[in-house]
Amino acid sequence: MDNMFQNFFRMKGEIMSSTNLSDDSGWETVKKNKRKRNSNLPNKKRKADLQNVPTAEELNKLKEAEAKFQSNLFKMQVEELMKELKEKTPKMDKLTQWLQIFKDHLRNISEDSFESIEDYDFENGIEIPIIQNPKLTKGNFKFIPPTEIKEIGSFTLETMCSAVPVIDIAVEIPR
Repeated sequence: MDNMFQNFFRMKGEIMSSTNLSDDSGWETVKKNKRKRNSNLPNKKRKADLQNVPTAEELNKLKEAEAKFQSNLFKMQVEELMKELKEKTPKMDKLTQWLQIFKDHLRNISEDSFESIEDYDFENGIEIPIIQNPKLTKGNFKFIPPTEIKEIGSFTLETMCSAVPVIDIAVEIPR
């Protein structure tokens, strides 16, 4: 065993002291001061990456993030929460299509003639959704199509939190 260690250290010393190694020995000289190059990128591309100046949009985002969020962790948490709250796109497309059909239907309802509120017949348990105080108020009722129909609430912000989608609609009816 001792002979084997002595031979090993002797060979190591010879190799270290030798500066003139032959090519067929299997050893290569190591050039210490060279860095490995990334062969995937051309020289111009590597230099351009180092010299790129951030765009105005990137600087604005950095300033905004610094002003609004005290830490990057908080910003990432807020972004993830917003991703969870936003409704999925296929569902939103179907809801938007339905909403457009509903708006068109409301706009296309024809104007009816005047009907007296007190003469309204309550057949088959139909109730008027208009509160009549006092009970025998005289008046006329006429349907007029809405002037404006808008979606409001969480649907417009795309932040519906319930499993069942809820769409709030504001309907403006003229006098």
